[in-house]
Amino acid sequence: MSFGPKQTAVAIFLLSFCLRAGWLATMPESNIISGQMRGAELVSTDEGINTASAIVAGRGFSDPFFNNPTGPSAHCSPAFPAVTALIFSVFGVGLAGGIVRDLVSIAGYSLMFALLPAAASILGLGRTAGTVAGAIAACYPLFGQGEVCYGRDEWLAAILLLLLALYAWSVARRDEPGTRPALLYGAGWGALMYVQPPMLLVLPLHLAIVLAARPRPWRWRLFYVALVCAAFLLVVAPWTIRNRVVMGGWFFMRDNAGLELEVSNGDGAYDSFEANVTTRWMCAFHPDCNTAAGDEIRSVGELEFNRRALANAVSWIGANPVPFAELTVRRAFAFWFGLRAYPVTFLLRGALSVLGLVGLWLMWRRGMTLQTQLLGAVWIAYPLTFYVVQYMDRYVAPMAPAILLPAGYAIWVALNKDARDTRMNVYPGH
Repeated sequence: MSFGPKQTAVAIFLLSFCLRAGWLATMPESNIISGQMRGAELVSTDEGINTASAIVAGRGFSDPFFNNPTGPSAHCSPAFPAVTALIFSVFGVGLAGGIVRDLVSIAGYSLMFALLPAAASILGLGRTAGTVAGAIAACYPLFGQGEVCYGRDEWLAAILLLLLALYAWSVARRDEPGTRPALLYGAGWGALMYVQPPMLLVLPLHLAIVLAARPRPWRWRLFYVALVCAAFLLVVAPWTIRNRVVMGGWFFMRDNAGLELEVSNGDGAYDSFEANVTTRWMCAFHPDCNTAAGDEIRSVGELEFNRRALANAVSWIGANPVPFAELTVRRAFAFWFGLRAYPVTFLLRGALSVLGLVGLWLMWRRGMTLQTQLLGAVWIAYPLTFYVVQYMDRYVAPMAPAILLPAGYAIWVALNKDARDTRMNVYPGH
C-alpha cells in the first residue's frame, strides 16, 4: 500500500502525537502542570504559566515569577500566556488545564512535523526528503520534555517561520510581487514577534534575499521594504504601546534581556539552564528563587530591574572576555548538539545538525540557491541570541524545520542513486 501526501502527513502526525501523549500519561502531576497546586492556585516554575494564571485571576500580564508576585510584566512573549489563560479559563488551572495545555503543545509539534513533506515538495527538495525528516522527528522527541510539557509555543514559532519562508520563496520568484504580498509578509512577521521575538534577526536576511532574487528597480525595492515594515510595525504596535503605558518605557516586545544575560554570564555561570539551577547559581539573581530580587522589582519596576541587570552583565562581559568567550562556545555547541548528559539525544541532535549542514551544501551545489539562502539565513541569524544566554532544549525548536529539511534531503540523496547522480536546478537563473 502506497501513501499519498495526505496519508503521509496524517501518519506522521498520529505517530508523533501518540508517542508524546503516551509519554505524558506516565508523568507525575507536577510535570503535567509544570508546578504545584496550593489550594486553588497554581504556582509554576514557568513564567509564562504564572502570567497566564495572573490573567485568569484578573491581574493582567503580571507576576511571572515562582511564588514571588512582582506586578506588571513583559517578561514573556504575550502569545503563550494569553492562549494558556484561555485554556485555564475553560478547564481550570489544575490538572485538567495542564493536560489540555500539554496536548495542545503535543498536537502543535506533531503538526509541525507533518507539514515537512509538503514544505520539502514546495521547495523542490522532494516530498521523500520531508517525509524522512518528519518521521525522524516524530519518532523521537529531539527537544526533550519541551515537546510534551515544560514547553511554551516554540512549535507555533516553527510553523509560522516555515510558512513565512515558503511565502518568501513564492514572492521571490514572481516578476512583480504586488502590494498585498508585501503587507501580508510584514504582518506575518509581526505576528511571529508575539510568539518568538528573537526571530527578528532572521527578517532582514530573508527580506534581502527576496529583494535580490530577481533584477528589479531600486524604487520598487524601497517601496516593497516600506510596505513590509509598515505592516510589521502596525501589528506589533498594540503590545509596544501597552508596554510603554504599563511598564513605563519603550522596548521591543520583552524586557527580560538584562536578567537573562546576568544569570547566564558570571564567575559561577554554566552553559545550561539545567546546570545553573542545579548549582543554584541562578538563585543569586533570579526572582524565581531570590526574594531580594523580587523586592527590587516591586520597588523599581521590572523594566528598571532589567536595565540594572543588563548593566551588570555587560560590565562582567567587558571585564572577563575570555570566560565569556568560553561560555559562548559551550552554549553554541549545546545549541547544535544538545547536552552530553542525554547521550541518545546528543547523538541524534548532533547527527541531524551535521546532516543539515551537508544538506544545505548539497542544495547549493545542485542549483537550489534560493532555498539554501532562506534556510541558511535561519541557521546564521536565529541562534545568535542563544549563544549568549544559558542553553535550554526548547530554544532550538523554533528553527527545527530549517534543520530537519536539509537533513532529510541529505539522507534522501545518500539513499537514492538517481538523486546522487542528478544535478538539479529548480530555479533557473540562480
